[in-house]
Amino acid sequence: MPNSSHILSSIDICTQCGRLGDRLDYPCHRVVKIIDLGRFIDDKAEWSRRTFGIEYNHRRILNHIRKELVEIEEDPSDPMEWVDVIFLALDGLSRQGLWGAQVVALMQDKHKINLGRTFAPFDPHSDQPGEHVRDKS
Repeated sequence: MPNSSHILSSIDICTQCGRLGDRLDYPCHRVVKIIDLGRFIDDKAEWSRRTFGIEYNHRRILNHIRKELVEIEEDPSDPMEWVDVIFLALDGLSRQGLWGAQVVALMQDKHKINLGRTFAPFDPHSDQPGEHVRDKS
């Protein structure tokens, strides 16, 4: 896995004009950092293995996700708790032997599948999840 020193590896991009790189010193530019998500996932996985060991199994990850979900229930406006769930899900995927680039590809594939699905009518007053219509054949 890549060295964790790459975790902050990024490139600047202007959200106004799309210009990349370090020539973004004009006042009209709103600069944001873009990271390589696959590389970030790999770096995160390396840190997790060093910190929690290689035997950190899926049941422990699921129990940790459940704990984080309780914290989100208590304060759903805390973005860091949502990020904890994302990190734990990424850890679960990397511990299945997937590299960051594979996880990113799976995310794109799943998004494409969801875009092609039909979803049941949505009730904005319900706490029930929005589900896709399942084929009854």
